[in-house]
Formats: sequence, C-alpha cells, structure tokens
Amino acid sequence: RRLIRGDEELMDLAQPGENRYPTKLYSPMWTPASQMGDFGLGVGLYFTALRSLTMLALLAGLVNIPNIIYFAGNEYSNGQE
Repeated sequence: RRLIRGDEELMDLAQPGENRYPTKLYSPMWTPASQMGDFGLGVGLYFTALRSLTMLALLAGLVNIPNIIYFAGNEYSNGQE
C-alpha cells in the first residue's frame, strides 16, 4: 500500500499474510529515513549512515578529479616517462 502526503510518497508496512493490496519491497535508496524506522532503530541508522557515506565518497571523488588530471598530465612529469 502507498500513502501520499503532499509531495512525499509514504509506504505502509503490510502485515504478514496480508494479500488484499499489492505490495512491493522497501527500496533502501529511495525510502525516506522516517519509514526505515519500521524495522527498528538500528536498521534506519544503518541505511542513513550508508547514504551519508556514499554521498561523502562521491563528493570526495569529484573534488579529486582536478588533481588526477594534473598528476596524469605532462605539466607534472615535464615529459618524463
């Protein structure tokens, strides 16, 4: 089941054995952190930390692109092999 509040789409946890409505699995990437609390505090914190670390690693990689280009170029090595 899906609940829609404003622009935010919320999902409702189906009870075991419930088959009245079609269901789908929670997506760890697109499910809001508030909805991850349905599985307990630890699961919600794990996926929140995983999202944060993924974004931090992506940002660090983007910041290092100019350094990679510089050290791979001829300006750094002065034509040496």
